[in-house]
Amino acid sequence: MDFNINLPSSVDNAIKNTSDGITKQVGNYLADSFYLRFGNKSYLAKKRRILEKYGLIELENLLKTIVKNIDPQKLIIPDFQTLHLALANSEFCMSSEVLRKMFANLIASACNSDTKDYIHPSFSEIIKQMSSFDATFLQYFVKERPKTIFTYNFYDKQSSPLLTRVAYVIDEYPTFNDAEKVSIAFSSLLRLGILNAPASGVGSFSVDGNFAKSDFYKECESSRKKYYPNSFSRMENLEVSITPFGESFIKTCLFD
Repeated sequence: MDFNINLPSSVDNAIKNTSDGITKQVGNYLADSFYLRFGNKSYLAKKRRILEKYGLIELENLLKTIVKNIDPQKLIIPDFQTLHLALANSEFCMSSEVLRKMFANLIASACNSDTKDYIHPSFSEIIKQMSSFDATFLQYFVKERPKTIFTYNFYDKQSSPLLTRVAYVIDEYPTFNDAEKVSIAFSSLLRLGILNAPASGVGSFSVDGNFAKSDFYKECESSRKKYYPNSFSRMENLEVSITPFGESFIKTCLFD
């Protein structure tokens, strides 16, 4: 694959002459690394053909496009650890468009002097452990920065916990049909160290909130009254933030 980067004709010739060397080095290094990981003959050729069915070509083309948009004066050769961990872990996520994009962003960030120092070696492993929904939910969370997040619990008359019906509810989320998927994704991002929810407390739950108006909530309350007739439900507010580790991950893997 050709990763060599052509500068626009409008760029000053002096800058182009200075940058030609590094652009060719970066292009050759990326191409060699793809060859080393995915090959083009014998067993590796068969492996490559299989991976091409699930998104390898799309990953290569996306990375080429992103790297071309890096300021040539900031373009650097990516460090071996970041690049080869990303290529190795990307094999498991080829079929997911959103995860491919995150791997391409991570490798491109390693090629940019402005972002290389924000990269942690574990980032590619984190992407590998994410589902497509995890990644999509993280994009939503970063863009919207929701303010009302709570845990939906059932209690008995003595206020003893009976059941955590949904561990993480976002009142501003577009659809509550995905409430349980959102809760799982939220839990995954906590486990991966991207989000942090250190404390909770009982808060006043408004019946005018989006969640309380949803069919999902009404169905949950109907089931609670049926199976736990002497119970009540309560919402416990969560203080959620993005960790410093998460901010670095977002800066290097999640940009458009």
